[in-house]
Amino acid sequence: MAGKIVVDGKDVTELHPSRRGLVTITSHPTFDMEKSVLDNVMVYRSEDRTLLNEAMSIMGLGAYQHRKCQDLDAGLQQRVSMARALTRKPQVLILNDPVDRLGFEEGLYCLQVLKQSLGTLGTTILHFTSSRQAALELSDEILIVREAYIVETGTPEKLYYEPETVHGASAVGEVNFVSGVGLMENHIQCNYGMPIRMPESVIVRENAPCMLMFRPEAVQVSDRSERGCLNILVHCVENTFRGSGYYTTFQSEFEKFTVYLYRPLPRDKECVLNVPYSEIHMLQREN
Repeated sequence: MAGKIVVDGKDVTELHPSRRGLVTITSHPTFDMEKSVLDNVMVYRSEDRTLLNEAMSIMGLGAYQHRKCQDLDAGLQQRVSMARALTRKPQVLILNDPVDRLGFEEGLYCLQVLKQSLGTLGTTILHFTSSRQAALELSDEILIVREAYIVETGTPEKLYYEPETVHGASAVGEVNFVSGVGLMENHIQCNYGMPIRMPESVIVRENAPCMLMFRPEAVQVSDRSERGCLNILVHCVENTFRGSGYYTTFQSEFEKFTVYLYRPLPRDKECVLNVPYSEIHMLQREN
């Protein structure tokens, strides 16, 4: 494999790793386990004790500074990697799924601390993760990659509510799709009810197939059709409990849908999914 490493317009490929301005934190620590926390954190900044103490305090390691790293649990070991990264004040911090060893809630907290601490220095943080929640909660911009190609980029809000591709919509959360065909005057006809009028900002091509999407929390479940909504006749298939509510699967004549509910519904119960037109988004391009 060949390529270049460019940071802020400067080719740093031939520089020693310690001079590139890059720091990487992986899912497994890469320091000396037989040494103490303090020795591992101070390896790059032994002359600046104030910076060392600040980094260990930020990552909650003050009480462990003289403990050998091999005696710490996986979460504390990962905090050592993060404290060491703070002392280096990198231009670019590369995170390779460090949340795995921390536990999800602790991981989110530590990553938020890193972001706040390094943000004032202008550090760019590249976080490679398969966690939707971590990406949505911590990112300023998300790059969705599929088979080594960037499929779509955007802010968390844009990718969640207004993605451009099927893969982009699916990558950041549960989603429902409905296929349709473009009609005149910016309308789309799908398998359910009357044509849907799209906003003027959306380009609908006449007779062209298209894909509509909406998120599970956008749907109201009722026993009748509602005006101003896409109304889909369905029956309940199953309820899956996730934290504070249920992701309930419904089957229509043509497709399955997922809806977020606070309480489960009886299996085979017939009902109508009411999706406000304002919550329906048309994907602008194929993957």
